Amino acid sequence: MKRVVLEPLAELGLARPAGMSAALFEKAQSGFANNLGYMSEEGLLSLRLSIEGNLLGKNKNRWMDPATVYAWARSIEPEPATEPELVLSFLRSRAGEEALRGGYAAELRKYLTKYRRPPLPNFLHRLGVEAEANQSRVVRIEENRACGRARPEELNWLKSYRNAQSIAKGLVEEGISKRAEP
Repeated sequence: MKRVVLEPLAELGLARPAGMSAALFEKAQSGFANNLGYMSEEGLLSLRLSIEGNLLGKNKNRWMDPATVYAWARSIEPEPATEPELVLSFLRSRAGEEALRGGYAAELRKYLTKYRRPPLPNFLHRLGVEAEANQSRVVRIEENRACGRARPEELNWLKSYRNAQSIAKGLVEEGISKRAEP
């Protein structure tokens, strides 16, 4: 971030946004470096070019507000999704392993993400029922796809569900692998 965006823009001698103190602007720039570190070099270059092409002020020599910079950054390259710690630890536990064996690991991940608490033991049955319904839907969409009748929203759902299954399985396997280590 510093090398690709901040340093080249500093060389242009840009003024801070109107109404922003020097201390606050310095803090904002430090925040850019910390919060946008996930971006690729290409994404950062696009961000810098966007900033350069949209400078503010009568002389077009002034930064825009930090919220605009963050909005542009996320539209250029969305921030990667991160799992809440509860989801990670629960799926990596033996309960996650049991969910994978029972075929409801993706549904368990969805539940943990939504409710931010472990399910009660009697609720696991509901997750199993939901997983069975989802598997039936997978079969139906696959059949429709084979016949050329699958709708785009069905294919999008299938892709999303398979991705959720893959993520859940990966987390469970991480836990299994860690427990196997001496």
